[in-house]
Amino acid sequence: MAREASGLGAQLAKLANMKDEAQQLVGTLVKKMESVVEILSKADQVLGEFQEQAGGLAVRKGKVGRPKGKGKVGRPPSAGKPSNISAALKAYRDNKGGINQEALAKELAVHVASIRAWEQGRSIPRKGMLAKMAKLGIDVGNVTHKPRKPRKTRKAPRAKAGEKVAPEATQKVPEGEKKEEGGS
Repeated sequence: MAREASGLGAQLAKLANMKDEAQQLVGTLVKKMESVVEILSKADQVLGEFQEQAGGLAVRKGKVGRPKGKGKVGRPPSAGKPSNISAALKAYRDNKGGINQEALAKELAVHVASIRAWEQGRSIPRKGMLAKMAKLGIDVGNVTHKPRKPRKTRKAPRAKAGEKVAPEATQKVPEGEKKEEGGS
């Protein structure tokens, strides 16, 4: 019994030491967390000052700099000048008894974010959507799209490693003429 008591006493002493070590670690962690919070608040303050000083610079997704393209910060070049599609959408909503953007989005089967972007002049609808709008009676006017880049054409077949391409395979044959097959 004396052995068991001394064994329990040793385990209790060990547990007490472990408790003291854990408390010290917790104290250290609390101090470090306080310093992290302090650093974050200073960083937030510096960021706020920087944004005030930056003025025309765009701060988005961790990137700082002028937005691509010309125009005002965060807006397309045409921003500020409401496009005819923007005015047409707003007029259509007013004529329909002041329906909201969500209702118009359901009517056109698009996301409400698309309606917002079109009304704010951040983007313009695709040709198929313009046709759908015209069917509903929305004045799409003369909305123009940039011409698409031509598709890349396929290249002539390449020879696999160790093969040679016959010279006649790379030559173009005018329509109406056929290659001679076989012998001479």
